[in-house]
Amino acid sequence: MTTKIGAVVNKITTIANTIIDIDYPDKCEIKRPSTTIGDYGTGAPSYSTVTGMSDVGCSWEGLSETSAQEYINAGKVSEVCTYKLTIPSAIGTTAINLKPQDRIVVAARGVEPQRTFEVKGIVRGVPLLVLCTLEE
Repeated sequence: MTTKIGAVVNKITTIANTIIDIDYPDKCEIKRPSTTIGDYGTGAPSYSTVTGMSDVGCSWEGLSETSAQEYINAGKVSEVCTYKLTIPSAIGTTAINLKPQDRIVVAARGVEPQRTFEVKGIVRGVPLLVLCTLEE
């Protein structure tokens, strides 16, 4: 038999989970780059999941078309469209510590495929607003 306080806690938990599901419908993991230098003094970064950051609730959206940019790199025109990700500033008592060049991998949901974003800027607050580019 559930006590009155237990019933209240269960109700609050149900409401909190509903709010989290609405505000953060996607799940993501945060990955940090590390570079191993090869025989020729160069190396590509490899990404590993930051400890405790593998099942973070998030939401993402593309910013307006006016924020899209084009640039020329090695004679090739590349387009950059900025995205905004919203994630909680902490998971339990662990603060989320993002850095530029981190990657946020958003899990596939419904007809949406898995997406990988690279962090370009962070607006610290509650929640965190993260400006990213889509890495394909």
